[in-house]
Amino acid sequence: MWRCLACVGIIAALAAGPARAQEAVAQFYKGKQITVLVGSSAGGGYDIYARLLSRHMPKHIPGNPAIVVTNMAGAGSNAAAAHLFNVAPRDGTVIGALQNSAVLDALLDALLGDTKRLRHDATKFVHLGSATIDSGYPGTREITLAIEKDEVKGLCGFSWSSLKAQRPNWIASGFIRVLVQEHDKGHLDINKMGVPLAVDFATTPENRRVMELIYSSETFGRPYMMAPGVPEERIGALRKAFMATMRDQDLLAEAQRIGVVIDPISGEELQTLSERTFATPAAVVERAKQAMEYRAP
Repeated sequence: MWRCLACVGIIAALAAGPARAQEAVAQFYKGKQITVLVGSSAGGGYDIYARLLSRHMPKHIPGNPAIVVTNMAGAGSNAAAAHLFNVAPRDGTVIGALQNSAVLDALLDALLGDTKRLRHDATKFVHLGSATIDSGYPGTREITLAIEKDEVKGLCGFSWSSLKAQRPNWIASGFIRVLVQEHDKGHLDINKMGVPLAVDFATTPENRRVMELIYSSETFGRPYMMAPGVPEERIGALRKAFMATMRDQDLLAEAQRIGVVIDPISGEELQTLSERTFATPAAVVERAKQAMEYRAP
């Protein structure tokens, strides 16, 4: 009998642990405000996704904190990454919505020994999740306006989700033609259109591996992350809240209404992807960095 009572006591203690952690998280966030720091300009794809998230995620976070979005464009999100890593409080009240290429930038610099250019260590960021694997470059809002004025004839790195959200009429009217996909797997809709992948033009297996590394950042999609040092129970709560938000019927309905694609990746998956990416052989990284260097014509 005493053995049975002891078992009951152990089970009760184990069950109480998560409950106490949940209560502690709720007490911390109650009445507080979470800032989502977007590392690109207002009105672009990263900004649209962050603001969509901010409208629906609070109810899924214990304590229901408010969420506000602020923009810090510059240096391909590296300005925002540096702020997140060096300045922002490490208590779970600041989330970075950074351009996915910021991860690749850090990989190239870290593996090649260039630690002076960037002021953050991307290997230490804690990933909460990504809203979609479909991504693109920041600042596209300005370029799309230039295209409509016939000042620019085309652009590179415009994500399919951003195009559908910002310029759905371009697709319906045939105003543009998609020539190639900068992705290692491609987007389902564009694959059906028969648009080739850039990696398919690689002339050797070695070249393809380099291209796959360059485009691997697209797999990160539109990632959300925090600086290291945030208490584990808050990380767990925010990861859980993020995925719950991505399945929220109100969010999905709004996403469909504004033409935003939701195809989420969990924080745990992104963390694994980040670790695998940073384990890329230095020889492949060196070639990738050389391939991405701008050379004046």
